[in-house]
Amino acid sequence: MAQYYKVDNRLLNEEEYNEHCVGLWAVCLFFAAAIYCGYQLHGVIPHEWMKELRFAGLIIPSVIAGGIAARFAGFIRGALFVVLAVGVIYELSAWVWNFI
Repeated sequence: MAQYYKVDNRLLNEEEYNEHCVGLWAVCLFFAAAIYCGYQLHGVIPHEWMKELRFAGLIIPSVIAGGIAARFAGFIRGALFVVLAVGVIYELSAWVWNFI
């Protein structure tokens, strides 16, 4: 029997729900990467440049970095879950090791 997930007013099967989750990750990663890149570039870009050049030098690389992060959202999501699973297994095995 197929499992369905309710998202807003829609019922999604597992494949559609997975695409929905990856899409949410893509949006969040886009904004996180763009904001982080912009924050880092803000301290590097010289203040002597014209305002328009500083703006373009800040926004264009930030949008590109956000787009790259969003493109790899599925991979990043899977890698994060693997790292969390390995961390939990490591902590449990370290806890057991202390009692042996």
